[in-house]
Formats: sequence, C-alpha cells, structure tokens
Amino acid sequence: MRDEPTRVLVVDDSPTIREVVCSMLEHYGFDTIAAGDGFSALEVLATSARIDVILLDFVMPRMNGFQFCRTLKAREPERSIPIVLMSAMADRIGERFIGQTGAVAAISKPFDAATLAEAVRGALGRGGAKKSRARERTPGFSGSVAVVPLGAALQLIQLEAKTGVLSVRSASRTLTIALANGQVDFAQGEGFGAEFRFGRFLVEQGWVEPTELERAAGDRGRGQRSAAKPLGDTLINLGKISHEQRQLALTRQSSELVYEALRWSEAAFEFHEEDLSELASSAKLQLQVPHLILEGFRRTDEWGVILEQLKSIDAVVVKNEAALVGKSFARKEQVVIDAIDGSRSVRDIVERCFMSSFETCKLLSKLLEQGIIAQHS
Repeated sequence: MRDEPTRVLVVDDSPTIREVVCSMLEHYGFDTIAAGDGFSALEVLATSARIDVILLDFVMPRMNGFQFCRTLKAREPERSIPIVLMSAMADRIGERFIGQTGAVAAISKPFDAATLAEAVRGALGRGGAKKSRARERTPGFSGSVAVVPLGAALQLIQLEAKTGVLSVRSASRTLTIALANGQVDFAQGEGFGAEFRFGRFLVEQGWVEPTELERAAGDRGRGQRSAAKPLGDTLINLGKISHEQRQLALTRQSSELVYEALRWSEAAFEFHEEDLSELASSAKLQLQVPHLILEGFRRTDEWGVILEQLKSIDAVVVKNEAALVGKSFARKEQVVIDAIDGSRSVRDIVERCFMSSFETCKLLSKLLEQGIIAQHS
C-alpha cells in the first residue's frame, strides 16, 4: 500500500493567509487543500477522498470556526478528523473552549512554519513518525516571484536559518534583504519613492523637522568621509535623535520595504550565503519573517479595499468644512486634513504627508467614510 503524505485542509477567509500557510506546510512535505470559509470546507470534505487534519481559522464570515466544528461533529465519518484552531486570540481561547469545539489544539497567529508543522503532527498523535512520511524538499535560492512568491522564498531561508543576502529585482526597483540566522537584520531599496527613505520615518514620528533633515543631509555631503556616514549616525552625533529612535526608524523602513515587495507580481530573486555588510550588521534588527509575511499579506488584502473606496488616486480631495466644526483629530489624521487644500489629488497628498502610501490612503479612506472629506473627479 502506498505511504501517502498527510493531507491538510486549510480553512481561512484571507486568500493570502491561506497561501502562506499552505506554502509553509508544503515545505515540510504535507499535501494541502484550501477553503475560504466553513461552508466551502464542508464542500471540500464531501468531495475529497481523504483529509487527515483540518487547520481552521476561528473568525470567518458565513460560518465561523465554532459553527463549523459543531456541524462537523454531527457528520460521519468526518467527525473523527482532528482540528487545530488558528486564531490571533489562541492564548485567550483556553483548554475549556477548545474542548467545547472538539478541536485538539489552538495555535496563535502569527506562527512560524516549524510550529505549524509540529501542530499538524501533534494533531495526528504520531509525533515525529509522520515526519518520515513527508516528502523531502530542497529549498531553492533563486527564481521568479511569478512562480515562487517572495513570501515563500523568505520562509525557506528562515526555515534553514540561513545567513546571507536576498536580492529582489523588478523592472525599476531592487530590494536587498540582509538575513542573519533566518531573521531580517536590514533591508535597503533602490528606485523606491521618497516615502521609503529613512528620514521620512523620523519626520512622521515628529522626531526631526524636515529642515533639520535637510541640514543633516547637507552635512553628510561635505567631504568624502562624512558622505560615507549613514544619516542615522549623523543625526545621533548632532543630538537630533537617540540610538533607540534610529533603530525604530530602521525597523519601520525595512518592514515597509518588505511589505511593498510582497505585493510584486513580477520580479526575480536570488539568495547568496555571505557575510553581512557593516551597515546590516550594525542595524541587527532581527525582524521575524513570519510576522513580516503575515502583516504584508494583510496589508495587500486591505490595500484592495482602500483603493476600491478611494476609486482614483488622481481624484481631487476637498474638505467638508461643516463636518470639521467642533471635532478633534489624532495627530496623523490632522496631518492629512491639513494637506487637503481643495486642489490636491490623493497622489499629491500622499507625497506631502511624510507617511506611507498605505497609511495615508487608509486615513483618507476613513475620513471619506466619515464624511469629513469628499472626492471630485
């Protein structure tokens, strides 16, 4: 009898989370099949010859995790399939609630691939025995994101705890990601817009004024030695920012660059094991790959909703003066409102706000929904 690999049904309403979970499991040799909600999962179970384990998101539309578990436990022979709940609130679910659903365990989002694979093996109750049935796969370190998504490439590097540089090149932009032991220590981009520059994150937080940033950049440009010094070091020496603030800004910059690249549908990537540059080694951000991927995919999903509501980034935005009367706003909301002069488009406002396109458009979308602003073609 053929020893078949374990087949896992992944149920989650987010297409991107389904993709990354399936990719993680497939690296460990599991077969996967995906469903977008409880109803779709029941259809898969009705038509599939075999499902060994179910990974189930708890919060979903149409049929949530609790409703799915209750329905499944009333069906034969599917009631015997072990279920592992996936939830951002798994630590609050508790053993009693797990028992009420009939699940065997719950894991917290975000999670890494090793934790996910171990949860599947644990659900089967065979420990490491199942690992011997998993198909062995050798991770590749070059390719196209059209074939192997960037998230999957990052996962492979993280799984192998590699140290080196991953270069990702699109037609006009290049992202260089330095990883140490499978964690992102630093990311640097070429051809990206002003919103991805290091100084923008300092201005956004109110730590540095734009004029101070310009002066510091000018100081770096005077002489060969000063030009080689990173802007963050220059600002620290000038007493404008602290070391902690520089690290926070570098973390935001590197994260935003990775989030942006995760959206690319056409790009080539190449990974080389090598010692990291002095800049990457000094940054040592140690960003967790699973967190970056899941947040990047969440943003990709949210971007679609935001852009659908804004309709056009070239539309002119105007204030509803009557709606502004007597209202107070958070600092970033006020920055966006102040940038609206009745003639600027969404695109123009993004360029003036010293925030990311994602955050600026998200705030514009919120203000639009509240009737604080309006768009004109």
